[in-house]
Amino acid sequence: DVLNALEEPHGDHASNPLFHLMKTIKSVGIKTVFSGEGSDELFLGYNNYQKFYDYYEFKKTLSDEQKKFLKLNLGTASSNTKEIEYLQRIFNDDNLYNSFGEIFTKPQKAKLFKKIPLFDEPIEKNDPIDWMSSIDMEIWLGESLLSKVDKISGSNGIETRNPFLDFNLVDTVFSIDSKLKLGDTNKYLLKKIASKYISKEIIDRRKKGFNSPYNEWLMEEFGDGLLSEILKANESHNLFNEPYIKELFSYAKENKLKQHTYALWLFSVWYNKTYK
Repeated sequence: DVLNALEEPHGDHASNPLFHLMKTIKSVGIKTVFSGEGSDELFLGYNNYQKFYDYYEFKKTLSDEQKKFLKLNLGTASSNTKEIEYLQRIFNDDNLYNSFGEIFTKPQKAKLFKKIPLFDEPIEKNDPIDWMSSIDMEIWLGESLLSKVDKISGSNGIETRNPFLDFNLVDTVFSIDSKLKLGDTNKYLLKKIASKYISKEIIDRRKKGFNSPYNEWLMEEFGDGLLSEILKANESHNLFNEPYIKELFSYAKENKLKQHTYALWLFSVWYNKTYK
């Protein structure tokens, strides 16, 4: 049902609980809802923003000699961690931040694809905070989240409204000094504004993602059938290196790098259904 609603492969596993939420909303007769989409990207609600800002600040402190040292010691490092990837981007002068929705690192893409797709990387802005916010609004929010919410809500007969994406609000927030927006906590500026209207208990409440034990569910229901589905599609489109598909699946069975296999499986289910 979720895949049919989305009409395309979508690697965000929050699609599943969102679909059931919209189904429940419809069952009680509600036809229109407000969504908070855009608030994290506009007001810096992800932990990634502070982490990457620290990377940008660290990059500024490095001399050419220190960059050479890093390159010598980390340039050939074999690791599945994104932290190693980010350090490698620093001394290679690559874009450090490529959106919150990034799943596969550059080395992982090189191992996965038989021929790595080429695309134009947007040029980073001087202000890293505004850069991270704008790239997430364009790619993660614009290409992923809004499409997901719109299609899933629409498939259940629900209309969504996104007040945080009012163009006047967006223009105003981007005109504010970026250091003020970052503050010392997620959504610092929004929380300061909201403190006039809602209780401190709500403002300080721990952020909860729309998570689900999707990997455990899939492994329990399909097991090795997940791998078979991916390999079946790959026999036809021949985009991926089979040994690395199997390597990623072995990680997923240990509950590691699970989003990688989930994304490949969703793409494969969609592909096998569309091009059967």
